[in-house]
Amino acid sequence: MNVKFKNYKQIQSLKNGPIVVDEIDYAKVISTKLYSQNFRYRLKTVIYSLFFDLNIQWEDFIPSSKDIFIVYGDYVNRRSDCLEIVGKIKKIISEKSNYCEVVLSDSFSFKGPRFYFDFFKLILKLKNCKYPKFFKFITSLMAAKYIRDRRIINRKFKNILKDSSCLISFCDSISYENLFIQNFQTMFPDGNTYTLQHGQYRYLNENNICQDAEAYGNFISNYMLCWGQATIAEFQKADISKNRFISVGCLRDFSSLKSLREGLSKSTHRAEKIFGVVLCGENQKETNVNLIDFAKKLSLLIGYKYRVRAHPSNKINYIKMLSCENCIEVKNYTSDLYEYYNGLEFSILHMSGVLLEFFELEHSFVFYDDGLLADVYKYCGNFTSSPSDVLQIVYKKLDSEKLKKYFNDNGSQDDIIRRVFDVYDI
Repeated sequence: MNVKFKNYKQIQSLKNGPIVVDEIDYAKVISTKLYSQNFRYRLKTVIYSLFFDLNIQWEDFIPSSKDIFIVYGDYVNRRSDCLEIVGKIKKIISEKSNYCEVVLSDSFSFKGPRFYFDFFKLILKLKNCKYPKFFKFITSLMAAKYIRDRRIINRKFKNILKDSSCLISFCDSISYENLFIQNFQTMFPDGNTYTLQHGQYRYLNENNICQDAEAYGNFISNYMLCWGQATIAEFQKADISKNRFISVGCLRDFSSLKSLREGLSKSTHRAEKIFGVVLCGENQKETNVNLIDFAKKLSLLIGYKYRVRAHPSNKINYIKMLSCENCIEVKNYTSDLYEYYNGLEFSILHMSGVLLEFFELEHSFVFYDDGLLADVYKYCGNFTSSPSDVLQIVYKKLDSEKLKKYFNDNGSQDDIIRRVFDVYDI
């Protein structure tokens, strides 16, 4: 068993165990923060736990019989694609329902004696558990922080939330949102909670395990508004019932891609041939390094230049350092998709939700398989570990409509969401 998978097993064993306090499982609250073994990250986690509290921003609203709370961390505000997802939900809900937007962020704060009392109580609870000493220390410290944060939530919302309320989180596996939802569920066990899909989730194994496994390992909401059957099939591998999923498709406005496709069809043909490289998030840093190396070999083999589409979490200068002279640009193209696609023959990628754009734009692509590619992506059939196979695979005809529906079943999106918030008795 490799180190990463051993750590994953350790994190899962902590759940429903010694750090459940007043019905809140703090192992679930902190789980996404326990994956990194990096010393600098762990030091930052200690400082974060000691000096930061939950800060809640929300606007006053007029309570009604069926209030809807849209809850998300402030990381959403830093990404236009995430804001688009939240905006789509708000637009549809506001047609008939009252909603309150709740943004969760950090604020600097010195801890009082009660925090340290909670911390030492947790240390004692974990004393006889067979975990490494530092793991027990950091687990207790973070859990104590979130116990304090729960009190902040209750001070603000205890008299506002009610059993007829509905909570919609952006991602229920992330700490603050997970805590907010668990707290609501302990108050109102029959209340309705929903979470939104914002990337192509996949079931991971010993070889490719990372914190993304918490998408299903920490799925605590009653329901997920998911993209399609591809997601449902992955969660079923984790023994999660298909009845907890409402397939609405990706909550993005793909109509803009139609005009982009028309614009690309009219663009001037370039003399030099170019392909694109789509990177994963920083939690797959090793794969990104291998993908760029694959792109360099492919570029030299077929004589094409390439441009790199960085993930918002990537460090651009580091990616540039890894690339070769055939790389014409490294950039996060989220705000200007035309600039990325213009002149591209095809793209190579690993595990990325950008796949949905490819279907909409009828853009050719090949998955790079380094032995870590999740099975959900192999469903497309166009994957390889060899640069010499790329051109043969990339022009193979795919059943785009079938794949598009499997990954992004958004045909009646608005109507389904309207029906959910009418029919599901919220």
